[in-house]
Amino acid sequence: GFSKANFNINSNAGDIEIAAAKAIMIATSAGDIDIREAEEISIESNAGDIKIDKCTNKLHISTDAGDIRINELQLSQDSDIKANAGDISINHAENIYVDATTDFGDVKVQSNDRHSEIELKIKTNAGDIKVN
Repeated sequence: GFSKANFNINSNAGDIEIAAAKAIMIATSAGDIDIREAEEISIESNAGDIKIDKCTNKLHISTDAGDIRINELQLSQDSDIKANAGDISINHAENIYVDATTDFGDVKVQSNDRHSEIELKIKTNAGDIKVN
């Protein structure tokens, strides 16, 4: 289960690692982010890779540069991922409609629930998007 903790982190530089939480808000200039499990995740990042093992409610990611790797999404609210440069991959997205666009790169969405009321918008300017 989740710890009841909420994390609000502002960082200029350095890696951030969180095991489990209810809600996580991160604003960072540079550094990798590694989150094991949370209900709600909000990340604003200028540079660094983002790795999330599991998100179960709502997700917001906005990053300038860095790859985004998510293992499992079980969203119950509309969510979004925006990247300027970097690849975005989601290993398992359950009962979600994925609206994915990239200006320069490939988009591969394997499982897309067009009847879902939950939408995940993914937009990158330069990079590949892959959702299994």
